[in-house]
Amino acid sequence: MSEEIDENLLADLYDWVDKIPLSRPKKDIRRDFADGVMVAEIVRYHLPNFVEMHYCPANNVQNKTTNWKLLNRKVFRKLNFEVKDDVIDAIVLCKPFAVENFLLLLRLKIDRYLYEKKRPGEQKDSNKGRAYRASKMSHERKGSVPDVSGVSRRRGGQAVQPASSVSSPNQGGDMVPRVAVEEMEQEILGRDETVQIMKAKIRRLEQLLHLKDIRLDDLQSRMERLEVDRKPTSQVHQAKNKAH
Repeated sequence: MSEEIDENLLADLYDWVDKIPLSRPKKDIRRDFADGVMVAEIVRYHLPNFVEMHYCPANNVQNKTTNWKLLNRKVFRKLNFEVKDDVIDAIVLCKPFAVENFLLLLRLKIDRYLYEKKRPGEQKDSNKGRAYRASKMSHERKGSVPDVSGVSRRRGGQAVQPASSVSSPNQGGDMVPRVAVEEMEQEILGRDETVQIMKAKIRRLEQLLHLKDIRLDDLQSRMERLEVDRKPTSQVHQAKNKAH
């Protein structure tokens, strides 16, 4: 959390914070956010139902830490992350880049939550698809595939019941226990969440790489200008040496 941050990324972060109406004027970001109150206001601005505004401004370390631990329990948990004690200590003590790195993480979590919230229909359909795939995989292991239509099919002029209700000679039925299906669904959901996190990280890394490329191009241009400025001086020295 104490890693230095690219200047352009910092500027983008400060611009994001400046767009949010906060209760106190911003003077020094490390001190402004040390007690966690303005952090709660940022979350409340984007996700009003996530925060009950009972965080009191604090000046001493103990009260600041209390606010952050309350945020952990009441707010950050809803965004599926938690701030570790050593990071809280660094923010409370206003260590360089501690709060900036935290705000970058918070922004990522808020963006991800809002992105997923915008797609409730797609998410619902995706969950249904995952549930069916999980059920199908379980049935395939047992040698049968469920009938998603829920109606009997006809084969050779005879009605065939859906695979989920066909009796097996070795068991009372080949229906997969609900617990097994739910466990598989949870596993798939967990992998899905990991994929989403990795995609978000990739987007941030791509942004960082783009900003670094801009920075490198700027440095390269400066070096080229310096080389151009040095050439006339070198030519003057050469002329003097010839004269001697």
